[in-house]
Amino acid sequence: MAETLDALLEEYLNRKTCSTDLKEKVLKLWNEKSSMSEKIVNLFGYTRHLNRHTKKNRELFAKNFVEDPAYYFNMPCFLNLFNEVGKYVKATKGMGEMAQYDISLALALLSEREELLPQDVFIHRGGRIGARNLFGEYYRTDKHDEYETLPKEYLQFFGNLNVMQIEDFLCNKHDSLKIECLSEEQVNKLKKLTTN
Repeated sequence: MAETLDALLEEYLNRKTCSTDLKEKVLKLWNEKSSMSEKIVNLFGYTRHLNRHTKKNRELFAKNFVEDPAYYFNMPCFLNLFNEVGKYVKATKGMGEMAQYDISLALALLSEREELLPQDVFIHRGGRIGARNLFGEYYRTDKHDEYETLPKEYLQFFGNLNVMQIEDFLCNKHDSLKIECLSEEQVNKLKKLTTN
């Protein structure tokens, strides 16, 4: 029998480092280097997903960045930052939506501006698998030009997790998530969401 969603969320919260730890990790990697391209290459060390890219690929990707970090830190919102990093992803063979999200998130955390943090749960690769597994036939996303997000109505299933934690939870727990994790009450809520 599948673990309940509540049990998986509790396990996640007990094992995960908080966002301040993530921010400290990103800041440490950032401060180890001096040029913008070196800083970007170094940021690939903050998640296991990014660590999979070769050094050559990281360097090709990083050379696209404007040298002044303020260019990124002063963008109006996460979506602008995400789209800008997306241009560099498209220009680099082997880079994809995970690198786009993770590097955008790292830059947003470094900016120390709340309004630059994601306001939606961005769905990509592992998170997409997790959401599909968890919501089964009721899986939906809001599709935008270049990305997908989890509908805001689905956030209620994740308790007090913020959007960054939900994205991380879906990505990291994707193999454990199944519709059977949801209670009968949660499934009924889900049915109502998708039939309206």
